[in-house]
Order: sequence, then C-alpha cells, then structure tokens
Amino acid sequence: MDATSRSALVVILLAVGLIGCEVVTPSDLPPSGPSVDGADAGMPDAGLPDSGTALDGGAEPPPPAATLEAVVDFVVDGDTLQASASGQTIRIRVWGINTPEVGQPFHGEATQAAGDFLPRGSKVTLGFDDAACAIANAPNRCRDAYDRVLAYAANPAGRDLGAHQLRNGLARIYSRCECSRLSTYTAAEALARTQNLGIWKR
Repeated sequence: MDATSRSALVVILLAVGLIGCEVVTPSDLPPSGPSVDGADAGMPDAGLPDSGTALDGGAEPPPPAATLEAVVDFVVDGDTLQASASGQTIRIRVWGINTPEVGQPFHGEATQAAGDFLPRGSKVTLGFDDAACAIANAPNRCRDAYDRVLAYAANPAGRDLGAHQLRNGLARIYSRCECSRLSTYTAAEALARTQNLGIWKR
C-alpha cells in the first residue's frame, strides 16, 4: 500500500470514529466551583433542600431588626429558656409561638425538642423586631407579664426555634402575635396541620 492509500485509510477511520459522537460546548457544562462532599457544587442535589429552605421543610423566616448573642443555661419548656449575656441572666419567652403547658399532650416532646435544638452551653442568637430590645437589660416593653424577654431564638446554624416547633407540630402560633415572622409561622403551622404532626394528629 502506497503513502496516498495509507493517508486515505486514516481519514476514513477517523471519520467513522467521530460519527455519533456528541459535541460538547462550554455552555453544556455545569458551573465550575469547588467540590462539596464529592459532588460538583454547581449540580443540584435531590437529597438536599434549596439554600433558603430548612431541613425539616418550609422557608426560614426573615432576619430580625436586631440581635443579641447569648449562651443557653437551660431550656425551661418548649417556648421558654434561660440564657446568659453580658454577665446577666435572661429568661426568654420565644416570641410568636405557644407550646403545650405542663400536663397537656406533647408538653414533654416540645420541651425535649427545644433542648435538642438549643443544648445547654450552646450559642443562641436572640432576635428582636424592636432594635431597642437587643440588650441584656431590655426595657419593659420587650417583656411579658412574667418579666421574660420576648425574642426569637436561633441556634448556631441560624435555624429558628419557633419555626422548628411549628413545623413539627409542637407549637401553635401565639394568638396575639403581631410579629414580623407571622406569615412564615402561619405557613409552618399549616404544614404541620396538613401532615398531622404532633398536636395536630387526628
């Protein structure tokens, strides 16, 4: 076989090899970025919620007007805890929700859930709709009749305790809640009702 024949044969083989191959352009590739747990950060993961969604369902509430960092001393029940900030002890009533009282069904479960969510010694971020309340010695307008500071409570991951309790059927929306998170809390309570969770079990 002469050189011309060999060249023609090579061209034919290359053409056959390319038939049926898909041409990939840069626009077909996933966004570049660091790998996360072995998966490309730009690819969707069906096992995880969107970044704005909590792991137990429902969107996280909007950020508060002001915050105060504290450390959990202990959980009293599903919507009350004691914490320390700036050398002072603060009794906190989680604003916007109401969990079962002693002797009522799911009181123990709600208390346990709060303790698991905010363990003793963990950091808690107290959130306030009124920026003037974000101090350890909060004024009276930031307190309830039992001198407890009314605040949202978020764990170190930034998750909201009130939303967590509502989503899991361990709380109701506080009947007189005029809070910025009312719409988010209403959706969370509705989700628990639909799924017959906790206090909504039929």
